[in-house]
Amino acid sequence: MVLSPWSWLMDFMGLYYDTNKHMMFRITLLLMVTIHMVISYSIELLINSGSLKKCFQCVTCKQGPKNKYKLVLRDMEADSTWPPMSTPLYGLAGQLSVWSSKRSFSSSEE
Repeated sequence: MVLSPWSWLMDFMGLYYDTNKHMMFRITLLLMVTIHMVISYSIELLINSGSLKKCFQCVTCKQGPKNKYKLVLRDMEADSTWPPMSTPLYGLAGQLSVWSSKRSFSSSEE
């Protein structure tokens, strides 16, 4: 449409088209659109690939996770014996109910 519009469209819109005039401007417009598309596509690929996150981690000198739950999760995934499936925990249920009843009792006193 920028370089060579159709004659029926020019008649419909009431445009006048001179083939030699402002051709450099039209090529510049197309070049800007093309460059913008290439840059935006490459940025999208960079973000989706995860290499941008690795780059930021390298810049900020972050070696591992700082959250405690992520450290525990990493240790649990590395340990093949976790969770222990062969030994049942019988006394744990009684301790939890005592703790929860004490907690609810102390909160009702206040």
